[in-house]
Amino acid sequence: MTSDASVPQCPSIASLSTVQTTVHTPTAELDTLTAGLRGAWFGSSTPARVESVFEHAVNIRAVGDALLLSLVTRREAMSVRALLVERIPSGVRRGMPVSLNENCLRFASARAEVVFGASPVYEGRITAALGGADPQCRGGLGGARGGATLPSLAEELHAAVVRHGRPGGLLGLLDARRHNPYSTYAARRLERTREDAAQLLGLGGGLTPSGDDFILGVLAADALFAREWRESHDSDGPHDSRSLARRIELRLTRDGATTEVSSTMLRLACLGRFPHYLQRLTERLAERLCERFSEPVSHDPGAASSSDAASSSDAVAEAVREAVALGATSGTDTLVGFVWRLFVRRLLTPRVVASQLFDNDQNWV
Repeated sequence: MTSDASVPQCPSIASLSTVQTTVHTPTAELDTLTAGLRGAWFGSSTPARVESVFEHAVNIRAVGDALLLSLVTRREAMSVRALLVERIPSGVRRGMPVSLNENCLRFASARAEVVFGASPVYEGRITAALGGADPQCRGGLGGARGGATLPSLAEELHAAVVRHGRPGGLLGLLDARRHNPYSTYAARRLERTREDAAQLLGLGGGLTPSGDDFILGVLAADALFAREWRESHDSDGPHDSRSLARRIELRLTRDGATTEVSSTMLRLACLGRFPHYLQRLTERLAERLCERFSEPVSHDPGAASSSDAASSSDAVAEAVREAVALGATSGTDTLVGFVWRLFVRRLLTPRVVASQLFDNDQNWV
């Protein structure tokens, strides 16, 4: 590997080798990986230790830091506090000391390091995705034309999640045929708390409980439509995204209501930073929306733009399929939260959701 003298390198770990005066033990070769992506907020100036080790991820706790650092092998799991690596270094164990500088991470006991100083940076923002730099696309969202388009996009997403989502988590919130004890409890909890998504914090099991994944989707929807919803009549109401973020942070700090991995995920989301799979999905939604705004007006039912629309719709469905493949139900639960938020914001009409969400008296099923 060629080193750049202007970029700080990992400190030498030769001093950690056992050397005796009479017997020289060969030093094991250093296992050096280069990160394919570096999270924009990856790093620490304090000592750290390995918190947990899994097949596709390592989580690291720095002293005095409320947020975990991670190594991940799957791009869809990439966050602003992670490094994307091709594999997890062998020999990494829970409790192992970790050293960091601005260029690399080192597991001294495992004789392994990850170099990331020159790696591309992952920012994790999705607030800028909607409309991009296209003034026609962004400017039209708040008007009558946007009002006709956003619900149709929401319907498209809703149908894709119901079709491809995995049962076992909270999919019953979108399709009553998929109800289970978790989704039934979640529906009644949301009804009793005036649709306060923060009340689902910690609901379920695993590293990221279903309720937390649901909240992540809610926050992603808020981020994607932030500009439009700030201008709406309920921007200071019970569904205000800033108020929701404050309630989540309060419960995380006061109650420790969920896992360390999930706490990091939600704290980052409250700051507008999301995993890669959600960034990809929201980009596809933005492209689909902007394509509709840019479609030429035509009264010809066989206009050529139909093939482009089908291609864009396929891209949305593909992004949904990629998302629901994450974890047992994590990706599905996140998209359920996203779609549910669109309903709360009145982008999904009763015609679309009534049969899935409500009984004949308009109560949660």
